[in-house]
Amino acid sequence: MDPILIVGAGPTGLVLAIELARRGVPHVLIDQRPKPQVWDRAAVVKARTLEILAALGLSSEFLARGTAIRGTDLYCAGSRRASFRFQVLDTPFPLMLGLSEGVTEEILTRELERLGGGVKRGVEFVDLNADDKAIRVRVRENGVDRTMEPSRLVGADGLHSKVRDAVGIEFPGHDYDQQWGVADLRFANWPHEPDLAAAMFDPLLIPVPIGGDIWRAYFRADPAVSAHEIHIARCLEMLAPGTTVASSDEPQLFHTHSRIATRFRSGRVLLAGDAAHACSPIEGHGMNGGIQDAFNLGWKLALVATGKAPDALLDSYDVERRSIAKIVCGSGDDAEANAAQGDPAAIDAAAKNLATAEGQYKAAFGESELGLGYDASPILGSIGREPIPQSMTAIGYRLGDAGPLMGPGGAIRLHELIAHTGHSLLATIGKGDSAKSDEVAKMTRHVADRFGPHVKAFVVTRNANASGSHDDLLIDATGAAHSRLGGSEEPSLCLVRPDGHLGLRLTPPALPAVEAYFARILA
Repeated sequence: MDPILIVGAGPTGLVLAIELARRGVPHVLIDQRPKPQVWDRAAVVKARTLEILAALGLSSEFLARGTAIRGTDLYCAGSRRASFRFQVLDTPFPLMLGLSEGVTEEILTRELERLGGGVKRGVEFVDLNADDKAIRVRVRENGVDRTMEPSRLVGADGLHSKVRDAVGIEFPGHDYDQQWGVADLRFANWPHEPDLAAAMFDPLLIPVPIGGDIWRAYFRADPAVSAHEIHIARCLEMLAPGTTVASSDEPQLFHTHSRIATRFRSGRVLLAGDAAHACSPIEGHGMNGGIQDAFNLGWKLALVATGKAPDALLDSYDVERRSIAKIVCGSGDDAEANAAQGDPAAIDAAAKNLATAEGQYKAAFGESELGLGYDASPILGSIGREPIPQSMTAIGYRLGDAGPLMGPGGAIRLHELIAHTGHSLLATIGKGDSAKSDEVAKMTRHVADRFGPHVKAFVVTRNANASGSHDDLLIDATGAAHSRLGGSEEPSLCLVRPDGHLGLRLTPPALPAVEAYFARILA
């Protein structure tokens, strides 16, 4: 098998390489920088990204290295106008994590190396020649050009992607007029709670704690101020009177953009992360979106590269992730046009909305990225229009956590149960007779046997003795956990994708529908 070539060893490329390494798929990850970048901009890991990192077995290390942020206070002209907290969220991680992107890359690189992979540094992508059957890539190392022939190529090489340019994919959108700035600061006499983000608009200053008493502060670059430390100090005096900057690195200025590639795929070439989409930094979605791209693409690319899935499966990556990019870029545009410009009417409207419990929940939920789903995906099961209980997950969306569940190995939570490289089939037994329960268990066994390594199957019941002949499949779930998966009077079935999104729900379970779903996924 020819390896997959990944260009760009930022968080997106690293997570994709980890996903391939977990599945034993040969790959090469290159980066033109001889060393990891010293300066970075991203500082926030969202709740949904933490769930992904937990599935990779890395959440504990991330939490230990970063600062848990339990909410955000919003200020305008030095006065607190509104706030919201993350504890209202239905997730194992009701928080944002403040952490430098450099530390994120460090942790991911070490995990990739543990899996037997690594980053080939100082290797520059030059150009490519590709058709439907093959791809030839020219790279340059130590001034010497050589040719590689990977099975697929993924451009995770950032905003100015050479891979995107080489394959001729357009990158339409617009650039924001005003520059942003960022600096890592240590404060003296900081008056606000250390586990809250304090975001001020008019003037704009957003300090985020990233661990080690360091705050990464984002600000609007003032063209009238040559020394931006002076501008930061003026903003800080409004946000936190009496606070001074004890130490600071050199502020860095950068331009921001709202752009989405017209395609995330061209034959054997795919784009991910900033190479595929760029959004305003005001909501902190950029790095998180790239990691979620990689988590979506990884399992699909592994199946296609090993001949276990049709090439068309990769088309779903474009449909699913481009739809999310449109939502995120649109949200960033709205924020840039309103609150980030210090528009008093927009700030008043936001404050009024956040004065209600519903508004606070919506703000926390939107910030968490938990509600981003794949309604238009071509590979999902039929998305019915019948209403579902709020506790249940809609098809195409990330499955919520629940627990404890009791199985042959002891107590486990739902997210732990589905944290493996394949699909998870969860068939719930309702209050029917034992014959119906046995029928569900036998169907579950059939799916597990037929689709082998691609699925782990479980029978979820309120009574672990309901079908004793299938003890190795049984998971006992009570209360909210059972309700999460179906929990109705009738048996039901959930099929969860490797990226944690719900691919199929059936009440009652039906084997032909399960087989039709896998026909769209597997070769």
